[in-house]
Amino acid sequence: ILEISEYPGSSNDYYGGGNNNASHYPFVASVLDDIELGNDEYVNITLDNVPEQDKVEIMTAFVRSENGQSYVYKEEDGVLKRQIVEAKTSTDGYSTQILSGVTSEDKLAFPYGKGVKEGAKTKEGTIGELYGYSDGVG
Repeated sequence: ILEISEYPGSSNDYYGGGNNNASHYPFVASVLDDIELGNDEYVNITLDNVPEQDKVEIMTAFVRSENGQSYVYKEEDGVLKRQIVEAKTSTDGYSTQILSGVTSEDKLAFPYGKGVKEGAKTKEGTIGELYGYSDGVG
């Protein structure tokens, strides 16, 4: 697979069957074997040995935007660093997939409040510890 569209295409083919809940995303694939395909012929594509990417999905509230750029604050060497990210917000708006800029190993800060700025010292803790209660949830 060389490319998959970010936007669904029209489902005018016979697989759509009038189902408004189905979306079809156009893609471009390269066929490595020497085959001849004619009009109205098809191939089945199976993805094998696809490496698992480091998927990072966070609450949308952790992502800020300024001048068209998305960013988060992450901990680096005990201080906050403003990190530009490539982000894609989910359709429900509650979560955001981070495509590049941070990994699942990074520690992110909730980006609101007077003390949240690049260079601010960080303190690691659970949500309960940071908000002054301890209920075992964090």
